[in-house]
Amino acid sequence: MNKLYFVFALLLIGSTELLSQSLQKTDSYLKVIEFWRNEKYRLKAEDLLDKINNPDKYKQIDTLTLPEMQKSGLESTVSTSSVVESEVHAAVNPTNPNNIVASPINQNIDNPTSPMSCPIYYSKDQGDSWQTSSFVTKPKIDNILVVGGGDPVLVFDGDGKLYLSWINVCVSTISLPENPTQLIPDSLWAVMHYAVSEDGGETFSFDNSMYLGKLVKSRYTGSGGITYMLDKQWMASDVTKSSPYYNNIYTSAMQMNMELSSQDYGINMIVFTKAADSSQFDQNGVNITRGQNFQVVQFGSLDVDLNGHVHFTFLGVRSDRIGNLYHCVSKNGGVTFSVPQPIAQIRGTLAQLGNAESVVGMNQTRLYPCPYVAIDRSNGIGSNNLYLTWTANGVTSNALRGLDIYFAKSTNGGHTWSDPKIVNKHPEGEKIHAYYSSINVSSTGVLSISYYDRRHSTSASTHYYLAVSQDQGETFVEFPLTSEPMNFDNIGSRNRNFGIGEYNAIVSDGKTIIPIWADGRTNDGNINIYMAKIDSDNLEQYLTSVPDIVSIFSDFFITKLYPNPANEKLNIEVTLNKMGELKYTIYDLSGDALISGILGDNIIGTRSFDIDVKSIGTGQYYLSLSSKNGSVVKKFNVVR
Repeated sequence: MNKLYFVFALLLIGSTELLSQSLQKTDSYLKVIEFWRNEKYRLKAEDLLDKINNPDKYKQIDTLTLPEMQKSGLESTVSTSSVVESEVHAAVNPTNPNNIVASPINQNIDNPTSPMSCPIYYSKDQGDSWQTSSFVTKPKIDNILVVGGGDPVLVFDGDGKLYLSWINVCVSTISLPENPTQLIPDSLWAVMHYAVSEDGGETFSFDNSMYLGKLVKSRYTGSGGITYMLDKQWMASDVTKSSPYYNNIYTSAMQMNMELSSQDYGINMIVFTKAADSSQFDQNGVNITRGQNFQVVQFGSLDVDLNGHVHFTFLGVRSDRIGNLYHCVSKNGGVTFSVPQPIAQIRGTLAQLGNAESVVGMNQTRLYPCPYVAIDRSNGIGSNNLYLTWTANGVTSNALRGLDIYFAKSTNGGHTWSDPKIVNKHPEGEKIHAYYSSINVSSTGVLSISYYDRRHSTSASTHYYLAVSQDQGETFVEFPLTSEPMNFDNIGSRNRNFGIGEYNAIVSDGKTIIPIWADGRTNDGNINIYMAKIDSDNLEQYLTSVPDIVSIFSDFFITKLYPNPANEKLNIEVTLNKMGELKYTIYDLSGDALISGILGDNIIGTRSFDIDVKSIGTGQYYLSLSSKNGSVVKKFNVVR
C-alpha cells in the first residue's frame, strides 16, 4: 500500500532520541519505524509549489496510450490512463452482482495541484462498460496539496451501500504576505478518511469529519510533526442477514503512535467498527496487540463468517525477530477480540527484518508477505472455512526456490490450521519468483488466488496468474491471465519505485471470477488496470484456448456484436466517449491475424459498422478493436 514520502526525508517523530527514551526498542523495530517514515511521503511540497508558482519553467509532458491487445480474449482494460495507476482494490455489490467498483492509486506527479488521488471506476453491467465517479479523494479544504497516502479499499454492505476508505497526507498552503501570488507550505495533515455511496459508486457522501482514529495536523517545518497515523487498512462487511451484526462494517489498520504519554506507544493493530445502527465508525477502535509483546505488526486482513464472527489475521514479530502469521476472532461484533494465536512462520519477505529475498526489478524494501484472508460463505461443503494466502521464500527456513505463493486453511474457525502449501507449480530445482497474491471465495464456494509469476523468464519479465480450486484448496488449476508480460525493470520508473503496489483484487459473482490487476506491459514505466472474466465451471478451456471477454474501458467499448454466429457480415455497435480512429483485426484461436482494417475517425457517441467476414471459414474468432483511447476484444463465430 502506498504512502508517498517527501524526498527530503520528512521526519514523522522529532528524532530517534525519542525512541531511545522508550522501552529499549530492538534494531528491527527501529528499522521498521525508519522505513515507515520514508514510505509515507514521496512528493516534495516545495517541488509541487514551484510548479504552481512558476509554471513557465515546466514543459507539458506527452501523454502515453496503451498498445493494442496482444492476441488475447482473456483480458481487457479497466483504465488506459496516461497517468500511472497501481494497487487496485475492488468490490461487487451483493444486491446487484452486475455492479462492480474498482479504485487504484493514481500518481500524476506532473500535475502539482492534484499529484495523487484514488479515482473510482464503476460498472453497472458486470464490466461491459465503465464510468468514472466525480468524487475526489481529498479533504474539503482550500489550498491543500495531497502529497501522500492512497490505499483505496472498498466494501459493500448487505444492502448495497458502498464504503470507501483511503489515506491522505496533505500540506496546506498560504500566500506570502509580501507576494500574495506565491504559495508556501503551512501545515501538515495525516488522516484515514472514508466515504459512502448509495448508488453503486457514482456519487459519494463525504465531509471532513468522516475519518478513523485521529486527524493529525501540525505546523509544517520540513522536519517533523506527525506522531500518529493509521496505515495499511482492510475492510469487511457482515452480509449474512441472519447474523446479529448484519451490516456492521469493520476496518482494520496498523496504528503508528509515537506519543510517549500514550499506553499504546509504538505499532499496534486496531479494528474500528461501524455498527449497522450507527452513523459513523467508533473512533477509538479495539487495540488487538496491546500488551502482547509484539515488536512489529503489519498487514492486517479481516473477513466475516456466516455467524457474524470477525476473523482477523496479521503478520507479527516478537523479540525473537521471527515473523509469524497470527489469527484472532471477535464473536461480539468487534467489541473484543481473542488473544492472537500463531498460524505459521514466514520467511524472506520483510526487508526491515533482514534476510529478504532479492528480486530483479523490485525495490527490496517494498517486498512484502501480503497475507490476506477470505471466508467461504456459500453454505456448501466448505462453509465457514477460512483461507489464507501470502508470499514467502519458506516457512521455517529458506526453501531455496525463490518466492512462492503459500496457502493454509482452517475448517474450525481458526482454532487450527493446515500445514502451509505452495499454490504455484514451478519447475523443481529452479529459483523462480511468484509474489503479491490476492484471494476470493465466490458465493458458490469456488476459491481463487491471483499473483504475479516469473516462471516464463529468468529475468524481470512477469505474467499475472490465476489459481482456482473447487475442492476447498486441496487442488488448484492455474493459468496465466496476461497475454503480454510486463518487465519489472521498468515498472516504478514513473512513480518513484512504488511500482504496482502490494495488492490487487479478485471479485466474483457466483460462477464468474473477476480478477483486476495493475499491469505494466507497456514497459515504459506506465501502469494500467486490467480485468478478466473467468467461468469457474469450465476452467480447462483456459489451459488450451482463450475465453470470451468484454470491454471494460471507460472511454471505448462494444455495446453490440451481431449476428453471432455471422455468415457474410459482422455488425458491431461501438460507443466512444472520446474521438479517435478505430482499427480492427480479426484473429483465429491460435492468435494469427486474418483480416484487418480501419473504420475511420469517429465522433463521440454510438455508431454501427459492418465488417466483411466472407473470406474466413466456419469457426470461432476474435475481433479486436483499438484506438488511441484503448483496445477491446470480443469473441464471435462464423457459420457457413
